[in-house]
Amino acid sequence: MRVFIVLWLLSVSVYANDSFNWQNQALEIDDIELSISQVVPTGEVAKKILWVPSEYGVLPQEKRIAEQLAQQSVATTFFDPFEALFLAPTSSALQKIPAGWISKILEQNTFDYVVAGNKAGVLALTALRDFYQTAKPPVGVILLNPDLLTQTPAPGEKAVYWPHVSQTNLPVFILQGELSPWRWQLASVQSELGKGGAEVFLKMLPKVRDRFYFRPDANSFEQQFSQKFSKDIELAMQALTPYLTENRQVLKSAELDRPVKMSSQQEKSNQSLELQVYRGAQNLPLSLQDMQSKTFDLSSYRGKVVLVNFWASWCPPCVHEMPSMAGLKSQLGSKNFEILAVNLGEAKADIEKFMQAHPLNFPVLLDETGQTAQSWKVMAYPSSFVVDKTGKIRYALFGATDWQADTHVNKLKSLIHQNQ
Repeated sequence: MRVFIVLWLLSVSVYANDSFNWQNQALEIDDIELSISQVVPTGEVAKKILWVPSEYGVLPQEKRIAEQLAQQSVATTFFDPFEALFLAPTSSALQKIPAGWISKILEQNTFDYVVAGNKAGVLALTALRDFYQTAKPPVGVILLNPDLLTQTPAPGEKAVYWPHVSQTNLPVFILQGELSPWRWQLASVQSELGKGGAEVFLKMLPKVRDRFYFRPDANSFEQQFSQKFSKDIELAMQALTPYLTENRQVLKSAELDRPVKMSSQQEKSNQSLELQVYRGAQNLPLSLQDMQSKTFDLSSYRGKVVLVNFWASWCPPCVHEMPSMAGLKSQLGSKNFEILAVNLGEAKADIEKFMQAHPLNFPVLLDETGQTAQSWKVMAYPSSFVVDKTGKIRYALFGATDWQADTHVNKLKSLIHQNQ
């Protein structure tokens, strides 16, 4: 069925100040009405952005960023596909949004940049791949804390990217919060995007978490950082501009039309907080120092069951499960059981402050470069691995849990009582 587009103006300047005004429009696609809102500078428009909503919906915080950009002569367009489909914003709902809707918006307007956060990066790249099947003036792509995986992989499994990620040769700029497990995957993301010939730029945003600018639990530093986040987006635009002068053609591949199927283990990983049987690589390296510069090597713990936990003090679920880990250590004793808590890249002062408030009865090790986390394929905080007496990783879990729950205690006791 051929889709006809009708664009009409519902209202103009529903909100205005001296620097910008808001305009509301509606886009009808095959009898579905799509709400469009634009913040437009009152003066000359220098650049235009299309902001693709993420699984969290069209956010007022993002509109405030757009208002700041408008003061720098940047016009930003938002659209609300969730409202049009009568869906609440969620990850599963995001997958129901037709990428063709974005392509139609791109056809109706001329944009210089597309901005997408979190899982919306995949939707944006899919739409751009479809739109750029013929040569057109290129746009720059700005990804905010992108999650481009088909699924958070089960412990030990290889991360799988959506095929569209490797099929763009448009210039891409990634803005990534430093306090995030995704920071350790940036090299992999850069490599995947580069397969299609894309130039990829990266900037780490210091001392902030994923979604910092709209987190309900944002701390004071993140709130202050959010007030100037538009400057980082402006920087990304400036970096991409020199690469928007040539026509490009996105690669075509029959693979893009094939559905990506998750393994049963991947599906299970998102459905349960039970310890899962570990199916990844063995003999992973772990030799790190604690706060007193004492070296701990996992290989020296043969004969003991070891719970290896990757955590950070700024991660609320990590903090939440720490007391139950301390209780577990007390419950099982230290003769045949140990916990090694691997901290991910925090300053010693921050860790010391946390340990003063939350006394622990197990070593805290410092993974300052993230090398160990990458070797263990840590994709979420917290992540835990259970190593048996022979040094074999037997179970793993991504996410926080109550470690004194009977199901965990029974599995650990079974390993402790096994003969080597």
